[in-house]
Parts: sequence; structure tokens; C-alpha cells
Amino acid sequence: MSKELSYWLAFDCLKVGIGRQKIEKLHQHFGNLSEAWKASKEELLALKFPEKTIDRFIEKREQIDPAAKLAIIEEKQIQVHRYLDSTYPDDLNLLSNQPTIIYTKGLWDKNCFKKSVAIVGTREPTEYAFFMTQQISYELSKQGFVIVSGMALGVDTAAHLGATSAQVLQENKITSVAVLPGGIDQIIPYKNKQIYQVLEKKGCLLSEHFPGTKPEIGFFPLRNRIVAALSQAVLVTEAPEKSGSLITAKEALKINKAIFGLAGRADNKKNSGLYQFFREYSKESKIVSSAEDIVKELTSSGDKVK
Repeated sequence: MSKELSYWLAFDCLKVGIGRQKIEKLHQHFGNLSEAWKASKEELLALKFPEKTIDRFIEKREQIDPAAKLAIIEEKQIQVHRYLDSTYPDDLNLLSNQPTIIYTKGLWDKNCFKKSVAIVGTREPTEYAFFMTQQISYELSKQGFVIVSGMALGVDTAAHLGATSAQVLQENKITSVAVLPGGIDQIIPYKNKQIYQVLEKKGCLLSEHFPGTKPEIGFFPLRNRIVAALSQAVLVTEAPEKSGSLITAKEALKINKAIFGLAGRADNKKNSGLYQFFREYSKESKIVSSAEDIVKELTSSGDKVK
């Protein structure tokens, strides 16, 4: 299995337009990816792959050593979850562009997302938003919810801090998951190194990118769709216009997740994006002021809250 996994990792590192759908087609046709990796141009043309993609694949595979990719994973003790593995989170299949592979460090249990809330918002929150984010995260954690966020500065930081507070931490139980915009070994931002280290031991770090991958601008909205998919609900505690957290909320709407917004002051300009979002999607979202409000809404909507 290790040898076969090395080819999955190699395909994941190609970045030549061979995504999950093509990977599935290759796997079904060849029976494994080790044979697909060696396929000729004629064999790939028979699968109706674009010729430009095939040419790029043949050129790029000469530069990649599958065994070396596997050695990196083993050395860094990173867990690999392919879409066909039993450890792959079910709700990622709700996405139209599901990751072929996700990489994790720390504790892992895909079932933890059955009772989870994503908490997102601005990188420059008001004191009120930061305090309330941390408090709600803490209270939800005490009730057994896993808090999912992106480990960015501001609201994300408060969410992870609340969930991983000393009073909440339990042995071998995930309280918070950080979805990273780069490789699993990239601490972004570095100011959150301490949170990274706590999650590495007492929570979970997750990425769809191979280790060593530096974050790019386009990776951040991709990260947000995973945050949305891995949660029962998304809470936005504060967001200006064009905030990335609103991308998370919109992604959540596409896959029928509950959306909550934290009640705040109407004259708070840092929250203009959240106000606009709730005007536009008033029927699909709820304003809350506490963790208990969220639990009640999830319970009354029929979601399974234990």
C-alpha cells in the first residue's frame, strides 16, 4: 500500500489540471495509480483527456519522484486521507471541487465533524468581537462541539483559543481543527505558532496541499470551502465588506449548512459586510448572541446535536 500511496502523492503534486474527477477516471481504468503514472500518451488520449494536459503531465512526471514524496510524509508523521479512504470526511463530498487528498497532523477522527461549528471573521476584530468569539467557542467546546477555523489572525485566533482553553481540553479528544491555506507544515501566520503547536498535540491541523506548499492568494478561498464543509454550521462574528469569512458563509449556503451571525452594534463599520450578507440572505441565516442560541437553533432545525 505504501508504494501505491506514493503515486497518489505524486499525482497530487502535479498541478497540471489532473484533479479529483480525472484521478477517479484513471483509478477506475487502470485499477491503481502506479500503473496510471506510467501510462502512455495514447492510453491517456483514449480516456478523452485534453492533449495539453497529457503533454504537461508527461513532462512534469519526469521531475517528480513518488518515493521521495512518501518519504516526506513519513518523516514528518503526516496522516494522508484519500477520497476513497474510510478516514476521509463524508461532508467534503458535498463540494463540487472536493480535494483528492487531505493531509492532517494531530488527533484525527472524521466523525468529530458530526458535531462541529465553524467560527470565522475579520483579522482585525473589535474587542467585543474578539471576546465574544472566544467566549462562544469556549462554551460550545464545553458542550462537545469541535470548533473549525482557519488559524488566521483576529477572529480565527479567538476561536481556536476559546476551544483549546485549559478547562476544555480533554485527553485524546479533538476540540479544534485548523484548516490551513498552505502545506500542513506551514505555520501561517507565524504569530500563531503557539496555537499551531497546541493543535498539533491536542487538536488537529488539516490541509489539502502537500507539505512544503507555500500559500497563494487563490488558496485562501479554497481553504474557506473546506471550513464550511467540515461544519454543521458557520458563525461569522464580525466581517467588513469583501471579508474572506463571507466567502465561507456563501460556500456553506451552497451545501445547506446553517449560517449564524453574532449580534453587534449597528454603527460598527467593521461589521458592514456581515450586515449586508444578512440583508441578502435573511431567510437562510440567523442572528445569535450566545453559544446557547446556536445549540438551540441546531436542535430545532433537526440537526443531530448530542
